[in-house]
Amino acid sequence: YSKSQRTEMRPVDLAPVFHESLRLLRSGMPSSVVLDQDIPPALPLVMADPAEIQRVLLNLGGNAAQALGPVGGIVGFRASFCLPGQPCLEPWGHITPDGCVLLTVEDNGHGMDDTTLDKIFDPFFTTKDVGRGTGLGLAVVRGIVESHGGHVTVTSALGRGSAFHVVLPICQAPQHTAPEESPGDTKTPERYTPSRGAGERVLVVDDEEQVLEISRRTLVMLGYDPVACGSPEEAARLFEQAPGDFKLAILDFAMPGMNGAELARFLRGLHPTIPIILCTGYGGAIDPEAARGINVARVLAKPYQMEVFAATVASALREAPTKK
Repeated sequence: YSKSQRTEMRPVDLAPVFHESLRLLRSGMPSSVVLDQDIPPALPLVMADPAEIQRVLLNLGGNAAQALGPVGGIVGFRASFCLPGQPCLEPWGHITPDGCVLLTVEDNGHGMDDTTLDKIFDPFFTTKDVGRGTGLGLAVVRGIVESHGGHVTVTSALGRGSAFHVVLPICQAPQHTAPEESPGDTKTPERYTPSRGAGERVLVVDDEEQVLEISRRTLVMLGYDPVACGSPEEAARLFEQAPGDFKLAILDFAMPGMNGAELARFLRGLHPTIPIILCTGYGGAIDPEAARGINVARVLAKPYQMEVFAATVASALREAPTKK
C-alpha cells in the first residue's frame, strides 16, 4: 500500500478506459450480475494515468459485484461532465474552475450503515470475511484519486445499495507556446500536442446538450471561437445572418427535423467553400463516398477521442479552399 508507484500522467479520454474496464469486469463476473452503463460518446480530457484510473474502476466494480451477493443484481457505471454551478459539482466546486468529469459506480446490493461508511476508506478496514480481503482496496482508490487532484465519496443506505462518486478535474487549456527545455532535459514529452486555432469562428451543431457543451469547451480550449447550436433550425438562422464569418461547421448527422447532411447542403448554398465535418454515431449511416457527394470535408465517427477531434478540426481548416 505504501510503496511508491511511478505514474505516467497525460491527457486522457476516459471513455475507452471505461469500456476496457467493463470488458475485463464482465469476463470475471457471474451471469447474475448485470453491468449497466451510461458513458457519453465524448468526455473532456483529464490529466491522468489511464492504468491507475482503470485500477480504480476495476476495484469499485469488483466491490459492487461482491456487495450483490449470490442473488446478483445490477452494477451501474455512469460518467458525466459537470460544469461549475451545476448541482452535480456542488460538493467539489473547489477542485477546478473549469469543471470535472464525474464517475459513478453504483449497485443495488445490501448497502452500508453509517458506522461502516465512516471507516470505508480507512486502510485495513474491510467488511469481508477473514481471509477474503486486505482492507486496502478503497484506501488505494482514494490515494489514486487524490494523487490525480480529484476526490472520492460514497453514499449508501442499508437495503438500498451504494454509490461511489469520483470527480477528476478536466485538463486546463493548452498553452499557446511550449515551455522551453534545456538541451539536457530528459523528461518524456507530452503525448498529446493538439493543433491550436487562431480565433476562427466555428459553427458546432448537436441536439445532445452534453455533447454540444463538451465540443464547445474543447474548441475554446483549442483557441477557436465556437458558436454552439442545439438544433439545425437555430444553426441555419444564425449562419444565414453572416455566413462569411464562419470558417468551419461541425454538424451532428442524426438530428430531428433537418439532419446533418441536409443542413450541410443549406450552409453550402450560402457559403460554397466552407469546410464541413459531419459527426455520426451510427457507423454506416453515412460513408466517406456519400460525404464527398455533399462536399463534406471529414466524417468523424462517435465516440471519438479528443485528440482525433482536435486533429480533424485543424486539418479541415488547413485544407479549406481560399477562394469564395
